[in-house]
Amino acid sequence: MASVFKPTFTRYVDPGGKRVSRDTPGARKVREKATKWYGQYTDVDDKLTKTPLSPDKVAARQMLANLVREAERGKAGLTDPRAEQKQAPIESQVKDYEGHLRNKGVSDKHLAETLRRLRAVWWGARLARSPISASNLWCGSS
Repeated sequence: MASVFKPTFTRYVDPGGKRVSRDTPGARKVREKATKWYGQYTDVDDKLTKTPLSPDKVAARQMLANLVREAERGKAGLTDPRAEQKQAPIESQVKDYEGHLRNKGVSDKHLAETLRRLRAVWWGARLARSPISASNLWCGSS
């Protein structure tokens, strides 16, 4: 059964209210509730998972429902096996592809030209998503 909760944390402060280690002389124990709501659910591997969600309880419940739904879909085999790759930054994917081409043994000329074309397409896609201005075209920023 999934649930949302606010965990309690213990910290130690000196007489001035500054955070210190518990071994500090004069330190006093302060117990506080977290600012965020946390969710507890069983993941795809049937492991109990606790994760921070949101400071808003309604939003946290919705986020937890989405996590539970994805876990159930994963157990049923209905998830996208490439979902993690799709979320990775494009820069890391370009570096991975460059490594793949190097390991494949392509010539330096082929490698340079392929990466140039890839970056040109990427640059064009970035320009298409942003408002076009003279600074975007001439300075190379988006």
